Amino acid sequence: MQHRPVGFLIWMFVIFLVGAFVVSVNSGQAALTNMGQLVLQNLQKTNTALELNSRAYPSSMSGRDLALAYGLLEPPRLEVRS
Repeated sequence: MQHRPVGFLIWMFVIFLVGAFVVSVNSGQAALTNMGQLVLQNLQKTNTALELNSRAYPSSMSGRDLALAYGLLEPPRLEVRS
């Protein structure tokens, strides 16, 4: 019977699972620098029409505009109805 490192693979899998759990728990909200916060607030202020349009007429928006609205607005504030 050949030597098969199954134990090593199992331990690596367990370590991977623990690491994935730690990363998923710690990544609830992306950390932004002060400059990043200012840029995000500025973009949110200048794209208020995008917010209104995404709420009122999401089906008339292009995919690019919907992606921008989703990126700029917090997902709970974005209501896309089909």
